[in-house]
Amino acid sequence: MARPRKTDIEKRLAGTFRQDRSDGRSVVTPIEGELTRPDDLTGAAVALWDKIVPDLQKSGVACPVDSTMLGDMCRWYSRYVRWAAALDCADPMDDKSKGLLLGAGRCWKSFDDLAARFGMTPGDRQRLRIEKPIEDDIPPLVTFADLA
Repeated sequence: MARPRKTDIEKRLAGTFRQDRSDGRSVVTPIEGELTRPDDLTGAAVALWDKIVPDLQKSGVACPVDSTMLGDMCRWYSRYVRWAAALDCADPMDDKSKGLLLGAGRCWKSFDDLAARFGMTPGDRQRLRIEKPIEDDIPPLVTFADLA
């Protein structure tokens, strides 16, 4: 298992930061505003949106420009739910079961590919690089006056 990456802030505090190795992702301008749920989402797609999107925005993983991609992720999940329900009701020995299995698998794969971009599994989250604000990462300095 790979070691977790150090943030640029951690490297600066340790004195190991090198500008020529920095990818510059820590200086991204934040996009303000709320994510808006697409109007055409229904059923399982709405339930998934309401369950995960607020937390993704709070954590800084998703911002307003991600609404379309998050909407597509929720649509693929809804499609997977429909295909999986049909597969559960089908006779395993029926020829239609193979098509249902392939359809459900394709829907899940499309959902999983989009979900990975937003860190939906522990392995995916480990690859995300989201820098926290500098104020939260640097502990306050203790001076001799504070100790007296």
